[in-house]
Amino acid sequence: MADVTDQVGLEALSDLLRDAKRMGYHVGYDGWSGMRHVTILGIERERPVNIYLDEETYLVDYGDFLGMHPLLNGEELLEQVWTLLPEP
Repeated sequence: MADVTDQVGLEALSDLLRDAKRMGYHVGYDGWSGMRHVTILGIERERPVNIYLDEETYLVDYGDFLGMHPLLNGEELLEQVWTLLPEP
């Protein structure tokens, strides 16, 4: 895993995440299902917001220990995030 925070346009990433829509129910999380994945760690209104994206998993976690919310547009979000990331 690599920290690429200083290599990403954070304003562009923020714009993408602002449009992320989540489902209202909580789900469990068993770990990554694919080799390539993205973890976005953030803060919204003084609480943690973590977004987990891979080829089959698109989740947002608000750190409330209730589980994670599936993202409706997760696949599209992942593709857009990949374009912002530096080449490996």
